[in-house]
Amino acid sequence: MTPPEYVAVSREQMRLLDRTGRIGPYEKGRTGSRSWFVFAGAALGDGAEVKYCIDITDRKRAEEALRVSEARSRSGSKA
Repeated sequence: MTPPEYVAVSREQMRLLDRTGRIGPYEKGRTGSRSWFVFAGAALGDGAEVKYCIDITDRKRAEEALRVSEARSRSGSKA
């Protein structure tokens, strides 16, 4: 489920969890058909861990729409 361009960062975050007891927050996803998520987690002790992800696809779409709108505004285009 991880896009190929995020495999390395995901592996590094898991190594970070082993070393520090914490991961993230970090984002991964791809513009287009896939969703975007922010991930974080922490070791709770005795081998227990909590990891979570939050779907931020709507936020990413809003950010992209804002970038497009700002670019149009700078270029003077109304389309």
